[in-house]
This record gives sequence, C-alpha cells and structure tokens, in this order.
Amino acid sequence: RNDTSGVWDNTNSRLIIFGGYDGTVYNNETWEYVPGTNTWTNKTGVFAGTAPSTRTFIFQALDTTNNRMVIFGGRAGTTAATVRTDMAYLTLAAGSETWNVVAQTAGDAVYGAWSTAGCYDPNNKLFLCFGGTDSSLEDQRNLLAIDCSSSSTLTMGQMTLNQWFRDRDAMGYAYNPDLDHTLIVGGYARVDPTDATFVNGDHTNDMWIFRHATQDWVQAIRNKAWTPFTNREGAVAVYDTNRNRFIIFGGLTGNSTTNNTLFNDVWSLAADANGLYTLTKLAPTGTKPSSRWLPGVGYDAVNDRMVMFGGDDRVTGFRADLWQLSFSGSADGAWSTLTATGTAPSELRQPLYAMDSGSNMLLMGLGDKAAGGFWGTVFRLDLTAGSEAWSTVSATGAPTARRGMVAVYRTSDDSFYCFGGYDGTNHLNDS
Repeated sequence: RNDTSGVWDNTNSRLIIFGGYDGTVYNNETWEYVPGTNTWTNKTGVFAGTAPSTRTFIFQALDTTNNRMVIFGGRAGTTAATVRTDMAYLTLAAGSETWNVVAQTAGDAVYGAWSTAGCYDPNNKLFLCFGGTDSSLEDQRNLLAIDCSSSSTLTMGQMTLNQWFRDRDAMGYAYNPDLDHTLIVGGYARVDPTDATFVNGDHTNDMWIFRHATQDWVQAIRNKAWTPFTNREGAVAVYDTNRNRFIIFGGLTGNSTTNNTLFNDVWSLAADANGLYTLTKLAPTGTKPSSRWLPGVGYDAVNDRMVMFGGDDRVTGFRADLWQLSFSGSADGAWSTLTATGTAPSELRQPLYAMDSGSNMLLMGLGDKAAGGFWGTVFRLDLTAGSEAWSTVSATGAPTARRGMVAVYRTSDDSFYCFGGYDGTNHLNDS
C-alpha cells in the first residue's frame, strides 16, 4: 500500500500505521510494528473504539502531551465527497489503545484536506497543518491548527497569519459606538498588493479594528495567534449595545462555486477596558437558520435581538426568510423564525442594510436577484415586537439597482448614508 499515516510510539518502542491505498482498495486498517521482535501485527478490531473511515494522504502527528496519535483529513477517492473532514486520535497506553473519532459540525466545520504537511507543537499543544487540497478541490495555503490541550477531544481552528491590513471584499462590518471602533471580519483578500484582479486572493479569518480617535487600523485579537474562527467571506456582524460586544454570523469559504463550505455559527467579540477584544463562540438554542453568506442584519436594542433576512445558502439558493436571534433569555441567544406583515423583499443576497435605532426600524433592499441582475427597491422593517411589518421606501433620487451598497444611520440628522456597490458593469463610488 501507499500513503499510509504513521507515528513512532517511543514509550512502547513501536511504529503505528493507519490507512492507505493498495492500488484497488482504500483501507482503514491499523498495524503495529515492533523492531525489537521484528514483527508486524494487524491491530484492526483489536484496538478498542471505532476506527476512522477508509482514507489515504492523511495528516498525522504524535501528540506527546497526551501520548496519542492524531490524524486529520485524507481522501478515499478523487471527488469532493471523498475528502475527509474529521479528526481522530488513537490513545497509545499499552493494552488499552482506543480510537476516538471527532467529527466536525455542519455549518461550523473547517474544510477537509489531503496531502497536507505539518507537525505537533508541544509548547502550545497545537497540531499544525499546512496547505493540501481541500474538499472544494482547491489547493490551500492556510495554516490550520488542532487544539490538543484536552486529552478527551480535539478542537479544529486556524492560525491568524495576516499581519498587515490587506484590501478585500465581502467582509463583515459593524460599528462600536462605545469605543468609537469599526470592525471588519474576514473577506476575500488580495495576497499580492499589485494583483488588480484578485486572481491570487484567498479567504481570510483576520479581524481588524479601525480606531476613529487615532485614525489607525489594529488587529482586534492581538494576544492569540490561534482561533477556532476559520477563514471566510460574506459573514455579517452587528453591535450588541446591551452587552457591549460584536455578534458575528455565518459566511462562506472555498474557492469553487460547486463545493463551497458555508457557516451558520455565531460568535461574540467583546473588548476589555484597554480595547483588547476576546472572541467567544456562542451556543444559541433553537433551530438554526441554514448556513449562508451575505444576508442583511441589524441589532434591535429595544427587543434585545439580532434580526436577519435573506442571504444565499447554496442549497435552496437565495433566501427570503426572516430570523431573530434573541438574547433576552441568554447571552448565547435563541434562534427562531420571525413573521412580519406587509410585502417583504424577494429572495436576495448582499443587500443594502442598516438599523435606524431611533425609530427601531431596519432598512433593507437592493442586492442580487436569484434569477440574475439586481434589485432596485428598498424596504423598511418596523421592529415593534409582535407587530413587525414590512413596507416599501419611496424617495426621490434613490440609488440605482446594485448589490453590495453599504449604509449607516446617523442619529444627529435622522438620516441614512449609503455608498458604493456593483451594478454588474461598474464598481460604484456614489453616495
């Protein structure tokens, strides 16, 4: 066979190998070789637990902290469906060896990968994994990190490597009025500053804060290089004024239009007194919305909830569903669908959106049409609890049909300010 995974178990003076391909069959056998006796033994079914599924081109390392073999990814064929996304570990205590498979959760998973390279970092208890071909069948240059600090599980994440502010599109954004900070999250970013076409771009997981008082950009998370928040574009963010934190939702990764990975995870990014932010994954109750990117969102401070409309889930396609993530009962929130009267927008992606905090109203409109082209209508959503209602906005001098226009609401003159977007031909800079 070829392309097995293996580690040297120094404690028990043996080589452990797993998986591989014999030219006909992908397997998930586990073997032991003991040089002292020059013997091979097939341990498939002998070691306890359920072994990982068949695969080859596996990334493996020896977790010296917890004395276990850790594996990630691999493939059992040549299609996207055969790229493995799970992690697993084999405890190596002699006589009680046990396999444990750690599956990633849909809507919250890093892409699978095969033919990667890396090592185990015992100081930080991280299993570092670079490059490879992912489950979108695209070559990667990201550095994944599996947290091995717990002896009973594994947690997948990614290193934040972008130490300079790169230009990008489809990032999430929101404003923190408490600290006068603007946040941007992820996006599809240029690798080469001279590359005008973004051909060599990639998704990123970095988070940047613009400090308006000092007119500079700084990384939001400056005390930790590893984060379980993985690279993506099309995530959305709001600022929770009741708890002084950003809330981040969803997004998309993968460079193929047919094999993208989408997210429906929810994160909190909260600052301390010094303006240093801490990222925390939330665990909302209720039925989650489908994984998606580029919806429209707003934070309803009166009713303590994030409201979300539309987006693209790449399954049903463009959405016209309305959701709320209510924090009234828990800081982690509770998901539920929201029903509003009136005529709602049609299915859309990457709309114009902004929250009017004075009138407790969400502005929503424009954006991509599911059938192609762009919407030119703008709506308002009255967020009076129990009486939520859609209505159209009729105003002279309205912007032309487009997607990706951004907007903010200014309380001092009770006005929305809107800028830019793309109309299918031109990237616009009107306001």
